[in-house]
Formats: sequence, structure tokens, C-alpha cells
Amino acid sequence: MVPMSQNGSVARKEDPTQRDGLLDLTTRAYGVAISAAHSAADLVLGASSALARIVANERELDELDLEFDERVAEELAHSSVDQVREKLACLKCMIDLERVGDLLLSFATRAETVHSRLDMRDLRDLGDMLSALAKMLADTQTAFPAAIML
Repeated sequence: MVPMSQNGSVARKEDPTQRDGLLDLTTRAYGVAISAAHSAADLVLGASSALARIVANERELDELDLEFDERVAEELAHSSVDQVREKLACLKCMIDLERVGDLLLSFATRAETVHSRLDMRDLRDLGDMLSALAKMLADTQTAFPAAIML
């Protein structure tokens, strides 16, 4: 008997390495984006080494995005409809996470330039906002794998 999927089509035997590959890259990208947000918060609070960490995080996000792009077409071509939905969700997240890295780097370079002209209260507020961003990214990272499996 041929196994059927929930939507009535023939279910393909799933290769677990294929499913986890793009999800793993996306999960790693979440971790790097969270690290960049924490580093940006450190930067506005005066940590001089934070900009170098943000540059490294942004570079790593670019590399993860490139690796994702190299793998996604082939993985989509060999996936069931449900798997394609999951992989497309990963693709959308990866694009957004790479953009978060770009924006954090842009913010950080500007913040470093104007840091001495900002009021301490404004710097604390920016640090709080960046910490909130890191928390939102972490919450999304936690929820994402379960959400795409629905």
C-alpha cells in the first residue's frame, strides 16, 4: 500500500537531513541575529568591542544566507507540498534575519559616530529597545520550529 499524506496525495519518504538542513540554517541565523542585537545594545551602553562583533555577526548572516540560497532550490524540488511550505517559511525568515543583520550594522556604525552627542537617557532607551529586539528574536526562534510543523 502506498502511504498517503494528509491532503490525499502520495506521501514521499522524507529525508530527515533535507528537512533539518534549511531549518538548521534558519535556527543558526536566529542565534546570530540575537547576538548582533545584544552587541548593539552593548555598543550604545559603551562597549567599544561591540562594533567588531556586529560586523562579524553580519558577515556570518551573509554567509548563512548564501549557503541557504545555494541549497534551497534543490531541496524545494525534492520536497512534498508540506515540506515546501516549511522550506518557504524558512526562506522568508532567512531573508528577514539577513536584513536584521544589515540594519543592526547600519545602526551600530551610526550610533558609534553620534554616541558622544546622545543623552544618557536616550542611550539607555536605545539599549532597552535593542534588548527587547533580542528577546523578540529569541521568542520567535523558540516558536518557529513548532509553528512550521503545524
